[in-house]
Amino acid sequence: MDKQIKALELAEAEAKKRASEAERTVCSKVDHAVTRMQRKVDEKDRELWEARQEAQKLRRQIRNTETMIGKIPLELREKLLRDRDRERGQKR
Repeated sequence: MDKQIKALELAEAEAKKRASEAERTVCSKVDHAVTRMQRKVDEKDRELWEARQEAQKLRRQIRNTETMIGKIPLELREKLLRDRDRERGQKR
């Protein structure tokens, strides 16, 4: 009986040890996965920030261009548009 109890206690200790090792392995893998995912999120955040900066730059350029176009007298703008349309028609 004592031998069986000892054998069961050893088996239990071994099972606990393997369970603990498995838990550490799983935790390590999860930590690595989380780290990889966080790097990807950080990279996407950086890309998004850069895209927003580029969009801001383009909006400023559009505003500046609109301001410049607004300073061109209406008659000259209309003439330029007609000339442009005529050139496009000739290229076709």
